[in-house]
Amino acid sequence: MVWCPPTVKTLDELLEKMPDELELVKDGAKVRCKLNSHETPATFEAAMSFVSGKKFRLMMAGRGKKQDLDLVKYEPHLTQHKTNPNKVYCQLTGITLLKVPIVLDKHVLGKRYKKALKEYEEKNAKIESKKKEKLESIKKRKLGVSREGFKKAKTRKGSEAGNDAVASETQAGGEQQKNVNVGSKKKTKKTSQTGKGSLDGTSALPKKKKKKRLKAAAA
Repeated sequence: MVWCPPTVKTLDELLEKMPDELELVKDGAKVRCKLNSHETPATFEAAMSFVSGKKFRLMMAGRGKKQDLDLVKYEPHLTQHKTNPNKVYCQLTGITLLKVPIVLDKHVLGKRYKKALKEYEEKNAKIESKKKEKLESIKKRKLGVSREGFKKAKTRKGSEAGNDAVASETQAGGEQQKNVNVGSKKKTKKTSQTGKGSLDGTSALPKKKKKKRLKAAAA
């Protein structure tokens, strides 16, 4: 079906006949096309020339198939409008577009969309880079803690082994000293007894001789 512009004589009549396609912007200084955001001077001749052009005719001709349009090729930045099935919303530019292939194709090839897409990709790249750096930092920190813990455990184990060795040596030394002291005491006691016997002259003699000597001394 070939679309033809309405038969009108003034700009106001044209805008009244085409409210879904044309609108006044910039305080009435421009007429903007809602299909592709194209702007023309706010004069009847300029607006009529635009809607009679080949591109606009193609856009209008494709509007009959807009609801069946597959948006997969435009995702994820162009999505179905939430409330209007005949329109598409651009996540990058915030513009609402008619669900017409020629309109969407022109939009994604436009400077505004490309600029927004570049900014979006750069922002995402920075976010991903920061995430990667953060993960690397956490990984290094965990690895450092693990190594430090291993070293501490190893040092602690060595220290405990050294303490046990010192304790064993100390205990052995104590036992040896104890044995020396006991032997010394026994020797001292024996020596003391021997000296006492020597003083009275009897302790060092056998028992029989001791008795004889004691009797002789008594007589």
